Amino acid sequence: MHQAARASKGIALKIDGRQIGIYRYDLDNKTQLESYIKIKKNGFLTILGRKFPAKINGSLIMIDHEKNAQKDKIIEAFLSF
Repeated sequence: MHQAARASKGIALKIDGRQIGIYRYDLDNKTQLESYIKIKKNGFLTILGRKFPAKINGSLIMIDHEKNAQKDKIIEAFLSF
C-alpha cells in the first residue's frame, strides 16, 4: 500500500483491533517530497480516493488512527520518536 500513498515504505499495525498506517517519505525524492508537502499543507493523505487525517513526525506520516480507542496514546507514542 505504500505505493498508493506515494511513500518509499509503509507498514500497517493493528492496535486495539483497528489498523493504522505509518509511511516513510524520502524527502530527497522529488515525487515523494511533492506528496509530503501536499499532505503537510492539507492535513490528510488521500489513498485510492479516500482521505485520511494525517499526523506528521519528520519524514513519517501516520494515518487511520482517528477512530482508534487508543488514539491519544498512539499519537503521543508516534510524536515521541
